[in-house]
Amino acid sequence: MSEVTETTTAAGPEPPRPAAPNADQLLRAAAELIASGWSQNSLAEDKFGRQVEPWSPRATGWSPLGALTRVWHERRGVELEVFETAYAALALATGGRPEEWNGARWRTKRHVLRAFARARAYLPEAREQIQAG
Repeated sequence: MSEVTETTTAAGPEPPRPAAPNADQLLRAAAELIASGWSQNSLAEDKFGRQVEPWSPRATGWSPLGALTRVWHERRGVELEVFETAYAALALATGGRPEEWNGARWRTKRHVLRAFARARAYLPEAREQIQAG
């Protein structure tokens, strides 16, 4: 269940809206995309294996970075720091370079989904890295 925030304007209270997702929620949503379709060789692919933008409605498979980008793009109000923290956690879970790691010939979708699960455990360390600059 997501939190809601309520704001007040000169015209009165605005209806509650969902709170911006945090890095954990971003990682979970990106993992769900990967579970529905995985791309090993590009940020995103359509059903014919052609490269498309991660946010394209034709995208049916995503790389780890492509999935994070798609989820972040869909939630335009999310702070850049949330994306950076999620990416840093994923980098920690994959040895530093998620896209290079994803491209290994023997890599599978199952490996990628496990990396997203590990990334959630790395969030405190990733936050520290981002705050330290």
